[in-house]
Amino acid sequence: MQLTGAEIIIECLLEQSVDTVFGYPGGAILNVYDALYRYSDKIKHVLTSHEQGASHAADGYARSTGKVGVCLATSGPGATNLVTGIATAHMDSIPVVAITCNVGLPLLGKDSFQEVDIAGVVMPITKHSFIVKDVTKLAKTIRRAFVIAKSGRPGPVLVDITKDVTANMTEFLPYEPKPVKPYIKEIQQEMLEEGAKLINASKRPFIFVGGGAVAANAWEEVRELSHKIQAPVTDSLMGKGVFSGEDPYYTGMLGMHGTKASNLGVTKCDLLIAIGARFSDRVIGNPRNFARNARIIHIDVDGAEMNKNVLTDCGIIGDAKEESINTILEQVERKQKGEVDKIYVMGCLSQRYDQDLKKEIPEVDAYFGKFDWKGILAELGKSYDEKLRNERHLTTPKHYAYLKISEGCNRGCSYCAIPIMTGEYKSRPFEEIVDEAERLAKQGVKELLVLAQDITYYGVDKYGKNRLAELVDRVADIPGIEWIKLHYAYPAGFPMELLTVMRERKNVCKYLDIALQHCSDHMLKMMRRGVTKQQTIDLINKIREEVPGIALRTTLMVGHPGETEEDYRELEDFVKTMKFERLGVFPYSHEEDTYCDKHYQDDVPEETKNKRAEKLMALQEGVVAALNESCVGKRFWVLIDRVEGDYFVGRTQYDSPEVDQEVFVTSEKALQIGEFYEVLITEAGQFELYAKCE
Repeated sequence: MQLTGAEIIIECLLEQSVDTVFGYPGGAILNVYDALYRYSDKIKHVLTSHEQGASHAADGYARSTGKVGVCLATSGPGATNLVTGIATAHMDSIPVVAITCNVGLPLLGKDSFQEVDIAGVVMPITKHSFIVKDVTKLAKTIRRAFVIAKSGRPGPVLVDITKDVTANMTEFLPYEPKPVKPYIKEIQQEMLEEGAKLINASKRPFIFVGGGAVAANAWEEVRELSHKIQAPVTDSLMGKGVFSGEDPYYTGMLGMHGTKASNLGVTKCDLLIAIGARFSDRVIGNPRNFARNARIIHIDVDGAEMNKNVLTDCGIIGDAKEESINTILEQVERKQKGEVDKIYVMGCLSQRYDQDLKKEIPEVDAYFGKFDWKGILAELGKSYDEKLRNERHLTTPKHYAYLKISEGCNRGCSYCAIPIMTGEYKSRPFEEIVDEAERLAKQGVKELLVLAQDITYYGVDKYGKNRLAELVDRVADIPGIEWIKLHYAYPAGFPMELLTVMRERKNVCKYLDIALQHCSDHMLKMMRRGVTKQQTIDLINKIREEVPGIALRTTLMVGHPGETEEDYRELEDFVKTMKFERLGVFPYSHEEDTYCDKHYQDDVPEETKNKRAEKLMALQEGVVAALNESCVGKRFWVLIDRVEGDYFVGRTQYDSPEVDQEVFVTSEKALQIGEFYEVLITEAGQFELYAKCE
């Protein structure tokens, strides 16, 4: 149906179950208010005396209802009057969507009457800010704003809309929002196990609850944890309501406005479990004296809060309700409750720490190493059938699959524990890999993601020579395999013959994941990477020369022991110059029994590591934005992975699933998941592309 931009705003609010908005009208937003009047039977408008009151009211509404608060304001001073309320919501992690209207598009950027760049003004105090200049993008932007406001650590989002957009008409298609689920990719099982170990070893645990536990609605889990480990509970002002004040374990608030019992308890405890708290100065006082006798477990959805004000012994990044606390409790209690008969643990963790785990968590019936399939089958009373070795039950969508070509690693990188867990490099037999690939193709797999800890060493251990290029060329011959992507190459000893295969075989994607970690000669030597900066640059230039149009994905590490400010600035310049198509940045983490652990001191502060990582990613965002803009107006083949609302979501040959950006495709005809389509890129987003299939 055809609607004006103003009507689309109201329809999108209704989609999000918004029943109340707060605001004050003005010239630029009058079209929205006219539409709001026509919808007055569905949405209640609360007229405030001042725009600041509207933003504070939206904040309070969100706190009291658990829903997203919405406020409205006109251009110029109307919009800027919202700032204090938006900042309040930002500081307290409250989901608010502020909708403002600006001057018309022809007047934008000309210092017109009551024109203010409100999207720029609020950038430091919002999770994200948008300015909408095209009515066709309005609905999508408002929907994204609500998702951003509710996801991860909640917070405010501002959407600024030019006045002409509110008057223009376009086709509007209703959309049913999907529930926003906790983002759990950053949760590390090792950290969860470490947290459980600290709890089991503690004699005087204490729990500190903050606003994050309120946002996660984790009252039941906090109570269960407190009673199970017999730990008193204190809270911050933002954490009020999670733990009952009538519970015998409750000691009152913590900090300068708190109780003697809480402050003394935190001082005397041997373990402090902080759940969704940011350790503000009003709570901790002098950080050097805060919980000075305690180990600290910090559970929070926002990784930036870890080690910001207080150094922790165990940081668990994740949603307090959905993942962190539940996992700690459930792993200990499921068997005792009779939910399962036996518990088996397998993988890297048990491979490396099986003795410690057996001692600390004896409830588990058996621990198995990463490769002990026969041991598991023997425990279950079954036998291992070699004939079924290459049979695969896909856990991925049926059109793509991962194809591992080796295990282990022979590289001696200073920071890496993988060789400790998985052992030396072991290439899988050439024929076995080809057979598995053929079986996958017969199952309908069209895209193979070839991977190993180090693909560039394939064959050297088993055949006395590198056979990676030969392997990829052979797999490319398999009927039905239309895309092959290569993951985790190593710069030292890179097999140059692979580039010929990538250039000449059409189904070998122009995509290479090659981990570089750093560029400074000083750091490359300390990391024991076996390559120099100039060798790295020469390799990248050679790859791009031999395979025109290739997309390079790499990872970089900041904060490795010994990294100086000069080393870091050199890395910044490297990112600016090389302009990698895809890039991930990780702060250094000290791993037990690694070369770093034995020979270096972890001497770069956590705050410095995180700031360096953030700055590099900010640089990369600019690179990606420019690359994405250059795609507009061009045609690409995409592989459709799923349907999401009004979009068919797919990837180009330059993107791997789960780690790279996606293409959101509109089409009048239904597109099939797992099929390839040629699309026209119509718009570039920060982390995605938009396209239409004609």
